[in-house]
Amino acid sequence: MNNTIRSMALGLGFAMAGMAGSAQAATWQLTYEAPGVVNTTSTFTSYGVETFDGLATGTQTYTSTYGGSPYSGTYSKVQVLGFDQYGGAGGSGNYANGNVSGYSLSLATDVNYFGFWLSALNTGNVLTFKQNGQVVGVFDAGNIISAAVQSNPAYKGNPAGLHKGKVMDAEYVFVNFYLTDGYFDALSFATPYGTGFESDNHTVGIYATQSGTPVSVPEPGMASLLALGLASMGALRRRQRA
Repeated sequence: MNNTIRSMALGLGFAMAGMAGSAQAATWQLTYEAPGVVNTTSTFTSYGVETFDGLATGTQTYTSTYGGSPYSGTYSKVQVLGFDQYGGAGGSGNYANGNVSGYSLSLATDVNYFGFWLSALNTGNVLTFKQNGQVVGVFDAGNIISAAVQSNPAYKGNPAGLHKGKVMDAEYVFVNFYLTDGYFDALSFATPYGTGFESDNHTVGIYATQSGTPVSVPEPGMASLLALGLASMGALRRRQRA
């Protein structure tokens, strides 16, 4: 069973930064899809989606072809779980989780778009983008969706399937990340507080049009000035899996 412990911290913000001496200025645009939408509505010149369905459950390292797309990527130490109240887009199939140690993704081809369905959102989650080993963006996953999503009851609770309406203190939302002036080839999904990092329908590619409601991000020149320690703090939900 999963237990939820919620503690409130002062402040609400957004962090995008790089390691000192290695960060590159990058222009990011983030949007979130409408409540209940579990896939991006952006358009692409090419893309692929990893649903995690059909994989064995458990922690593993494997290479995805994103549904037979032109893209491939190797997930390292990702925990694959069967659908439950905390994940599984559409209320079925499998989903990815970072568990305690987090996991990483190395792409074989450069892309400028990544999107995923965040479920039972934990503010402590940290998503890092890299290009050739250099950090080009770091995001506190609890704040990328903006206060508008956090205050909208339509995003609260599991939206579908047997577990519809459960976990009403957490957000379920598809988030789009667009790097408008460059590319990236690696991501890491960190759980510094030992929380879960539940997500599904990982989408990678070269985007043609953006979709969804924009999320405010810092000016490009601020990227190297913000601390990797993530100044933004929000409601931290910690879940322990027995």
